[in-house]
Amino acid sequence: MTSIHTHRLETMVARTTARFLELAAQRNLTVADLPQARLPWFEVRNADGSGRPGQPPTVLIFDEIGGSLGVKAKEFVQTIEAIAAPTIRVRINSPGGSVFDALAIHSALLHHQARIEVYVDGLAASAASVIAMAGDDLIMMPGSQLMIHDASAVEQGNAEDHRQMSVFLDRQSDNLAELYARRGGGDPAEWRDLMRAETWMFAREAVEAGLADRVETVEIDETEEPELRRRMRRSFDLSG
Repeated sequence: MTSIHTHRLETMVARTTARFLELAAQRNLTVADLPQARLPWFEVRNADGSGRPGQPPTVLIFDEIGGSLGVKAKEFVQTIEAIAAPTIRVRINSPGGSVFDALAIHSALLHHQARIEVYVDGLAASAASVIAMAGDDLIMMPGSQLMIHDASAVEQGNAEDHRQMSVFLDRQSDNLAELYARRGGGDPAEWRDLMRAETWMFAREAVEAGLADRVETVEIDETEEPELRRRMRRSFDLSG
């Protein structure tokens, strides 16, 4: 029987391979280009305010966040810091990714002088939910979902290595539970229990839990380009 750790690793490898193949096709990359390539997971639109009237600069987080093969959080932070606007809109449809990158992004959004409007368009799971917590307003789109769970990692080594990793992951999860408690209220230990249970919240449930502010009542803008609509409505295989 395949262990959950092996299954998780196999899923990650398959997902990353598929993303690299997609990136190579989009950018006409050769095999020699791939070692230097980094998978994109965010995009900024209307950063200079030259887009549609009344449309704030918008950050799209539409894939797996950061990690060793993704664009670094440093690039995200530098991009955000260069935006001078009273409001920045962050739209999320992501299965999560690197918790350390997510924490850095969370802090960068908190530091920014703009008002941060976070919209969960489809899914804000795992590390993506950490980024969502940085919103001055956190709005769930109809049908969207938010998921929180304990930190996880793939570890190799002997029994002592695994014991140390267990302690490390518990500490990381406690840290995240405090972030959820800061926004939703209550005891971090209660949030940790929800994380251990891998809790999925539909839009209204996220509001009732105190993590989100409201469910958006306006329909999704169907005038957006079809490719953008497709990406922001993507579903992800989270079985790993």
